[in-house]
Amino acid sequence: MGAKSLRFVTVAVAAVAASYLLGGTSMAQTAQEQRAIPPAAPCSPEAFRVGRTDSRPHLNDGVLRISSPARILYVKPEYSEAARAAKAQGIVVLEAQIELDGRVCNPRVVRSIPLLDQSAIDAVLKWRFTPAKRNGVAVPVITTLTVNFTPQ
Repeated sequence: MGAKSLRFVTVAVAAVAASYLLGGTSMAQTAQEQRAIPPAAPCSPEAFRVGRTDSRPHLNDGVLRISSPARILYVKPEYSEAARAAKAQGIVVLEAQIELDGRVCNPRVVRSIPLLDQSAIDAVLKWRFTPAKRNGVAVPVITTLTVNFTPQ
């Protein structure tokens, strides 16, 4: 690296550091906001699966009284500029865990629309549910969530 480019990098780093310390840029504001948000609690390791048979405990077994989770807070997904420019639309299907407190945990894409996948994940992480209950006791469940993107 030449002296000229090293000087440019040094000046750029100093400018970013100064703006961060002064709180004058959106990057600095974002960093401050991220520090204010407490980290999410980890997901429960033993979740029941809703709707599919596999080796995990299953909510559809036996004569248990079971209530499914119900969405109580919906956050509309936001279109990225690239998705808006491409006029992307359709349904993104995710599989996610609904925790005891109703938050969404570990979403993963099952049916993808590449330009919309991250927006779908960001939206469902803000959704809240009533917890599923097994014999009156809240239990974590793994379920399928669909996010519909329609032209705006």
